[in-house]
Amino acid sequence: MKNETSNVNTTAENETVTLSKAPVQSPAENTQVYDSEAKKWGEVLNKQEKVSVKIKKKNDKDTAPYPVAINGYVYLIKKGEKVDVPKSVAAILEEADII
Repeated sequence: MKNETSNVNTTAENETVTLSKAPVQSPAENTQVYDSEAKKWGEVLNKQEKVSVKIKKKNDKDTAPYPVAINGYVYLIKKGEKVDVPKSVAAILEEADII
């Protein structure tokens, strides 16, 4: 990770100021950070109490799973069947009026 700075000219006083940018990460570093955070949240979520939910299908062709993501950890919930999910996932589905 590296820090970068850039010079910006202000139009009002024609002064040059130096602004510090946030640390820059390479795409590989971003992926590693993202994956490790998602993994941590997966572990936290999998320890939560489970709740049974059922997402209704719109029709017979509605076979795509319903995605719910919490801090990078994604659950793909099958529609038309009761499935057990962590309480936080069920809360998101309830707030979105999906269940």
